[in-house]
Amino acid sequence: MNERQRILHRIDELELELERCERCHKHNYSAIDTHCQCSAAVKIRELGEKLLTERASRRSKPTTNSHSLVRQFKEEMTVDVYQQLRENNYSIARISIETGIPKTRLHQWRQENGFVHTEEVVKRDVQKREPPNSDYTKYRKLVKANGISNHTFYHRVKISHWDMKRAATEPVQKQTHKRKVKV
Repeated sequence: MNERQRILHRIDELELELERCERCHKHNYSAIDTHCQCSAAVKIRELGEKLLTERASRRSKPTTNSHSLVRQFKEEMTVDVYQQLRENNYSIARISIETGIPKTRLHQWRQENGFVHTEEVVKRDVQKREPPNSDYTKYRKLVKANGISNHTFYHRVKISHWDMKRAATEPVQKQTHKRKVKV
């Protein structure tokens, strides 16, 4: 849990555990109510200020003396130089732009060096399609000959759990649409 999440979590806890005054408890805030002096409001405001300063520090611009680091990283992508750039508030996009390294290449390098969570990679690998089943390819010709669309065949097999032979040979029933008659 990062600092921002800890602060937000603490604000939620304070709202539940502290006695709030009548004005704060209503949640009908007006300009007068924003400066309420009850203990809950004071602590929540302090945490809110801390949250704002933490956010501002995360978005601060890179330091100006980092040009040599950018040049070093451009010449040879090393973990030490990358970490120094990140400590100097360089975003990944800014590193990519200033070094001329494409974002995809930088992302790949970050993956190889353990800066990207492996869960993303695992999810993407799981979602890849299965290799073509030889049974499917065998029935494709039969499906086409019987005038059944690939979508219908897939739906019959995967969703409705028909066996492949039945799904490939049973004709599609024509749908009749009833028209509403205007009176």
